[in-house]
Amino acid sequence: MKQENVNKILSELVDNNGFVNVGKNEVDKLKEDVDIVDAIKVNGKYEEIGDLLSKAISTLEDENRGRIVKKILFVIKIPIDSNYITENMSQIYNVLDTFGEDCECIW
Repeated sequence: MKQENVNKILSELVDNNGFVNVGKNEVDKLKEDVDIVDAIKVNGKYEEIGDLLSKAISTLEDENRGRIVKKILFVIKIPIDSNYITENMSQIYNVLDTFGEDCECIW
């Protein structure tokens, strides 16, 4: 059941016709490079991106205790005409910095 949910989330990501910059090749490469793939989908206000990302990662870590995180692939979907990313980039980097150099973050 859990694997079906992970596959559904990854399929939605790849099949999305929006402006997401991640496709099937990136998902396939991620699956090749790690032993176990887990996924979570969260929604919220743009201003809360740091908290949303941190909570999503904490949830995945709790569900996969004892496993080492080797790679993280995440997608942030925002309107094209938004300045959100440039205005709030520090929130994203603060969360990513908690992983250190041994974890590859793809986004």
